[in-house]
This record gives sequence, structure tokens and C-alpha cells, in this order.
Amino acid sequence: MRYWSISKYIKIKVKRATQFVESFETVVCRYAKENGYDGVICGHLHEPKVKIINGIVYANTGCWTEKDNCSFLYEDENGDLQIGNQETR
Repeated sequence: MRYWSISKYIKIKVKRATQFVESFETVVCRYAKENGYDGVICGHLHEPKVKIINGIVYANTGCWTEKDNCSFLYEDENGDLQIGNQETR
């Protein structure tokens, strides 16, 4: 068999997945801006986050089923979206 690097293979796959998610975030925020929305809430892209992309709030709930993550979004007393987990319930 010829040489094959599993670490190189994994790095390529992870890079492609990361690029896909970043592209998705940009596209949905562009759509929101073009249509007069303030933000976008998505779920189950595994990495919970709240950030601003081109003036649009992008929020991802993360994954509700993974034991290590089990995250959710909530609105705090100031009206800001926050990421919660099992410890913040």
C-alpha cells in the first residue's frame, strides 16, 4: 500500500467543514440584512455562539443532544441573547 496520512486527511476534512459553516453564517446573515431582519437563530451546528456578522446578530443554539455541550439560547434581563448550558439552568 502507498503512504497515506490520516492526520492530513482529517485536517482537510475539518478545514472544509469549517469553511462550509463560516460560509453558511455569512449567507444567512446577508439574506437577513437584505430582507430587513435584525438577526438569525440557527440550531444544531454543534458550536454554540452569538456574534455579529455585518450588523446582523447570528445566534446558534449548539447541540441539545451532546452530553458535553447541551447548550441553549436565552434572552437576559437586558434583552441580549446568551448561551446557556446545564450549569446556567
